[in-house]
Amino acid sequence: MTYPSTQPPARVALRPSQIVARYSLPRDRIYKAINSHELPAYDVGSPARPAFLVYIDDVESWLASLRVGTK
Repeated sequence: MTYPSTQPPARVALRPSQIVARYSLPRDRIYKAINSHELPAYDVGSPARPAFLVYIDDVESWLASLRVGTK
């Protein structure tokens, strides 16, 4: 018998390279958005070699903020 999970679903985080592949966005635009704090990210690397992770829902919100032509 299986029981429903009492924990909320895990949030999925992507590396910038995965964001580029999934959303067909330019790599430099992703890093520019991260470095300008326009796109929230977590630096899980070292000071000498940053390694960013971005939650998918943050990517979706950021993309929605870039949309033009809405009323």
